[in-house]
Amino acid sequence: MALQGILKKDFCSIYRENIAVSEELKALIRKTKSFQMTEQHLDAQRVSFAYGNTHFENGSITKETVIRESRNLKASREKNGRSAR
Repeated sequence: MALQGILKKDFCSIYRENIAVSEELKALIRKTKSFQMTEQHLDAQRVSFAYGNTHFENGSITKETVIRESRNLKASREKNGRSAR
């Protein structure tokens, strides 16, 4: 099961069990259901994920390195006519 499905299942079970959830939290959760990530959000998330995983294993990796390589990969894919995603 995908992580999103697991989180949704867990949240739904908590929500239905009448565990105290503030109205503010409920409103934020409802708001996320219609949120559409922009390409900039996706890029930032990819960089963060890649940096976190590579820096953990190799301390010489910097965030700037990951950003540069992300841009190079995106440019290469666009040049070759493939989706940048």
